[in-house]
Amino acid sequence: MTEASDPIRGEAVKAFNRTWELIESPDRSPAEDDEMLEAAFASRHLWDAIGGEEQRAVGDWQIAHVASLLGYADLALARSDRALGRALRNGWTDWRLASCYEGMARANDTAGNGAQRDHWAALAREVLDGLEDDEDRDLISSQLASIPGILAKDVSAGASHPPYRVTRLDHVQVAMPDGREKEAEAFYGGILGLEVRPKPPALAVRGGRWFEDGVVKVHLGIESDFRAAEKAHIALVVEGLEAMAEVLGGAGHPVRWDTELPEVRRCYTADPFGNRIELIQA
Repeated sequence: MTEASDPIRGEAVKAFNRTWELIESPDRSPAEDDEMLEAAFASRHLWDAIGGEEQRAVGDWQIAHVASLLGYADLALARSDRALGRALRNGWTDWRLASCYEGMARANDTAGNGAQRDHWAALAREVLDGLEDDEDRDLISSQLASIPGILAKDVSAGASHPPYRVTRLDHVQVAMPDGREKEAEAFYGGILGLEVRPKPPALAVRGGRWFEDGVVKVHLGIESDFRAAEKAHIALVVEGLEAMAEVLGGAGHPVRWDTELPEVRRCYTADPFGNRIELIQA
């Protein structure tokens, strides 16, 4: 059905596109700020009458985006949460889920919730890593980068350091073959002592496992053409390294002690899938 034959659909698209024009305008007037929010609500209202789940989610996401730009934190949080809820209920795992995570990150940045902003941004990046469409990935990546708290927009011309820094490692992800989650749990949970953490529902359908113990976070993701990481590796600091090494050996995971750094007590082993693991005495 064309927009000409469905005037409501045509008006919904028109309002949506006008909102984007104003979003991208570098010097909106106060009146145009009002128009931007009104157009986003108008588009969402019309899609509620004639659109599907995707149009409704995108409409809520656009309202949240506009609200974030205008500093309306409560509205941004409410609408981004509504969009994400729709995405999760529908089981979307593609660009739609990534966009909803980006919307949550942006809304939390507006609300001053830095930790939540970073949490949702990390989930967005994980979904983006699995997208095959370069255009979708680049578009959403650019939206993430435009969130002020994630990447500062203004860099002084003569600055010797950028206005941001990496403060800590959030998590490390390695690959594993499909269908071997129980072996992952036995090694990373049973031997290394990390706890299984539930993945978000939309990501859980992909398989794999997440493990965590305090600041240590290890994610295992399914890779269809899996090849073990024999050079790249996880390095974990361990209290009681000798005892862990003994348990590893007894469980069929040989340990190779390394003496190249005399001041560091460390050894190497491998998980059930052949991924290299470095263990360092605390």
